Amino acid sequence: MTSPADRFLRVTFLTPANFGAAAGEAALDRPTQKAEDSGLPYVPDSALKGVLAGEHGDAKEKETNPEREDLYGSPDREDSPGNASRIVFGNAELLCFPLATEDGGTAYIVPAESLGRFLWLESATERFSEAVGLLTTLEAKAEQKPAVAFPAWPAIHRRFELQPLAAYTDPHAIAELTLLLTRYAQRTPTTGEPFVVVPARLAARLWLHAAEMRTATALDRGRRVVREATLRTIELIPAGSIFLSLLTLIDSNLQAPLQPQAQLGAGESNGLGWAGLSWVDPLEDSVEDAAAAVSAPRTITFDEADCMIDLHAAVRDLALDPSLWGKASAAAGNLGGRIQYSGLEAALAFELAKAKPAHKEPSVEARAHRWLLAHVLGLAPETGSKQRAETLLEHLKRGFSAPGSLEREREAILTRWLWLWRFLELGAEPIAKPEAEEKP
Repeated sequence: MTSPADRFLRVTFLTPANFGAAAGEAALDRPTQKAEDSGLPYVPDSALKGVLAGEHGDAKEKETNPEREDLYGSPDREDSPGNASRIVFGNAELLCFPLATEDGGTAYIVPAESLGRFLWLESATERFSEAVGLLTTLEAKAEQKPAVAFPAWPAIHRRFELQPLAAYTDPHAIAELTLLLTRYAQRTPTTGEPFVVVPARLAARLWLHAAEMRTATALDRGRRVVREATLRTIELIPAGSIFLSLLTLIDSNLQAPLQPQAQLGAGESNGLGWAGLSWVDPLEDSVEDAAAAVSAPRTITFDEADCMIDLHAAVRDLALDPSLWGKASAAAGNLGGRIQYSGLEAALAFELAKAKPAHKEPSVEARAHRWLLAHVLGLAPETGSKQRAETLLEHLKRGFSAPGSLEREREAILTRWLWLWRFLELGAEPIAKPEAEEKP
């Protein structure tokens, strides 16, 4: 997409839809059309062109229809050759589809390969380099069934075997993905309906559980009974699925009309195939500025080298306290998983509850969580548990839980946690304090 003549058309299905494939499948009499390379559904370009051109009437064999034929071309006639369409349609490829979660919610599954292809078509891979790197890593690790979910990890049934890509995911890459998917899908990811980006092969497997299956039969109108041997199973694209089609206007001055809703595919009499049609906003300056902001070199508000040295010393000191070592190591390991599954805010709230900062005589477990939380938040100059608890409470009073406060510190918090976790994983076993030498 190198000029204003190239546009993405967004197709958001409001009701289930079917675009019948030429051949059936083992358990399906009428599957929807799927791409051979990915096994994922698509909307044929002919369906899009037909419904948009149909708004201007039919293309008749003998009579002309200037309103339609000026944009969408004309057939060959006896007295004149036909004209090509001035709008070139591409197949609408899958951006995301809804999948029911175990807790009754919905997650939107995004094939990483499709998202990367849309970026490539827009010539935007350099501007979103960190997102492209994350998508490439997902596809490269397809056998491990990895996934990246944001803003929260959904309660997908364990039979799907999804695994977080890593306990620590670059927040800048997530910011780029959020920006892209919000623009492409025209929806902002929420905790109740998060985006889950997975390799294309894994998305094809998840599609089998997301697609809606209906049975249909034919009636013998004369006898008013079901006609024998007519039962068939139909595969439907679920409502909420979103596809993108690349349209190219041969003349950039053309204004392609677009109705807000249209019926696509088979089953119109049954209410199938109704979709909302809209243009994806072009990458204008405001959007580019936002993309550049999340892609820009990171601004570290703290010295990462000093942070690494301080945390290494903290772990070495922890090794002198065997009662805390095991509890703190387990808490640090679990914190990464909670950040990935539940988000940074929920993970730190859990740590705070475990730390029990208001208790004057904390247990060993509470002391371990105080140690971890204080070091992750960069509040650990004190050595005593009492002073550390008071510091946590003071930090709360200064707005630790205020909206946006954690977002400003997100990178620093995740960096501190990463160094702590590495040092605890690679560090030595706890050692006893050396006994004082007896004086002669």
